[in-house]
Amino acid sequence: MLATMDSLVESSGIQPTGIGEHVRAVIALNEGNPEEAIERLGRARAAEYGLLHNYSRLLLADAYAELGRLNEAAAHYDSVSSTYRLNFEDIWLYGVLRPIAHERAGATFLALGDTTAALGHLGAFVELWRDADAEVQPRVDAAQQTIQEVFAKGG
Repeated sequence: MLATMDSLVESSGIQPTGIGEHVRAVIALNEGNPEEAIERLGRARAAEYGLLHNYSRLLLADAYAELGRLNEAAAHYDSVSSTYRLNFEDIWLYGVLRPIAHERAGATFLALGDTTAALGHLGAFVELWRDADAEVQPRVDAAQQTIQEVFAKGG
């Protein structure tokens, strides 16, 4: 698939909206190369005329988190969790990505010591996935447990 996308770009100059670079970013991150993932997402953004879709911003946040660049990760998780209808193409993914962004933002803000932001995101995650399928309920339970622990510590 990637070879086909590359040949389309080479033969026609048409950029298939950066999806090839996004796929390569996913592969790079899964192979433990967050720097390459960030570079690939930059290329995807350029192919989209400066727009970085919610799914790419979530991936970008994951790459920053893997590098330990938690402030940048938190900012991107926060932007995914709070930007609705950035563009019409993101609408169909927002309902899926938003809870995940809240969950990851909560953990990241907690690691940064910002318990107020962490609790807000974890609470939003719990609310959004309260009635989720049984297979994801352990994540909801873990978030609720974290909220209780923060409150128990005076957070």
